Amino acid sequence: MSILTFNKLNIVFWELSKDVKRSEQMNIVENINNLGFELVKLVRQEERNAKPRPPKKGSAKEKNPLNFNGIKFSDMFHSTLDDFDLTIETFVFYGEFSFGITKDDFEKVKDIVRLFNKIKKIQQKSSIDFLEKNIVKWAVKLNREGKYENSLFDYVEKKLELAIKNYRFTFPMYNIDIEKPFKVGNVEITYFTQTELDEYFKELNNKREQFTKEEFEGIFRDFQPGQVVAKILTNAEVQRAEDIAKYETGLAVDVLKCFGETMIIPTKEVKFDIDFKLNYHFRRGCLIEVPDVGVEELIASWSGSIKRFTFEEKMHFVKDYTLKTISFFLINRTKDELCNLITQSIGFFGNALSTKDMHFRIIQLFTILESLILDDDNNKDMGAKTKKRIAKLFTDDPVERENIKDLINEFYYVRNKMVHKAIRLPLNVQKLSRFQFLVFETLLKYIAYTEKYTSKNEIINEINAKIF
Repeated sequence: MSILTFNKLNIVFWELSKDVKRSEQMNIVENINNLGFELVKLVRQEERNAKPRPPKKGSAKEKNPLNFNGIKFSDMFHSTLDDFDLTIETFVFYGEFSFGITKDDFEKVKDIVRLFNKIKKIQQKSSIDFLEKNIVKWAVKLNREGKYENSLFDYVEKKLELAIKNYRFTFPMYNIDIEKPFKVGNVEITYFTQTELDEYFKELNNKREQFTKEEFEGIFRDFQPGQVVAKILTNAEVQRAEDIAKYETGLAVDVLKCFGETMIIPTKEVKFDIDFKLNYHFRRGCLIEVPDVGVEELIASWSGSIKRFTFEEKMHFVKDYTLKTISFFLINRTKDELCNLITQSIGFFGNALSTKDMHFRIIQLFTILESLILDDDNNKDMGAKTKKRIAKLFTDDPVERENIKDLINEFYYVRNKMVHKAIRLPLNVQKLSRFQFLVFETLLKYIAYTEKYTSKNEIINEINAKIF
């Protein structure tokens, strides 16, 4: 719902989150501004720590120091993070000193952030870090100058509007080859050619004089000819844009895992992924020394590449339309409960296939299945309901329904022994392949249901209503 908000300087239209009551909506901006004025009183000058930084040791000592030439320290923030990498205090350089909000009062900043994030556009377009820093910067400016041109809400709004841009992110994918570029949702899976790289260099050289080949190769060191990449265009403040880009490209790669060998042969490991999700080495190697012989025979090295996955235009074990169906869903999905559940389940399924330990993979597969087919508020007879509902979802034939129930029951037993007793039962990998396809096909059926339903309970009600 949109509301009309009046403040001292202008009139602002903001779309607010649907879960916020109307009575609360009318007070959000006013509360932000009031809390902002209270925050101004809490601004403190940073206490200088006389202790010198401990000298770097070992490998850290060998690394090149950061170069801060050309950086305007008056515009720089510096924050303290806790053990969970959450900001607990932030200071901004103002003149020759630093001012900000200390650990004792930083929870007040987080309270204001929570209010900002009730406004849909701000929540979708800005990161928490962006909000925290600009809230603190506004408070410091008012504290030091004693006057303000904009209220806190207006200040952050204008800063965000300036920060929102189109950003194209390109992430390398490793240990994968493709026959030709294609799209999964809004993500383009493509590769660099030498011609493209030469054109990039010419473009950068035209924009900046004396741009050297060495500088270019430093920027593009992870993007050599033939390097497969995932590209996406996002529109937001840069940190939020990166979060969106990573989520969407990671989801697209999880979709591709559904078309790999692991679906057919569960013992085959998924050996490709996007850069920021890698949990394995795509090259393996070691050094071999023979200390008791001459120098010329002292050392040898071994290095080998893991077998690469090739995504073919038409995978022989999956119907041709399947990737297009998932891609169409990702492009057109809404924010309703059913679409959010399916999107989450696709990501979980990709992670499950990447899990080498097949017993732990089975646990993850049941997490997906139960989240799709069980009521959120019912914890009774979960196994029996899962088997019955999945069987009814797939077929009217009583024999086929019993076969599906038997398959689910077999892996429920494996899962329960692992979860409750840490016992690894022997696995039938052929049946595990069938079970993986059952979970995948359940996702495809739920995607089809998005044409008429917005929640999983509507699907469950339809399944329960079936009488055979």
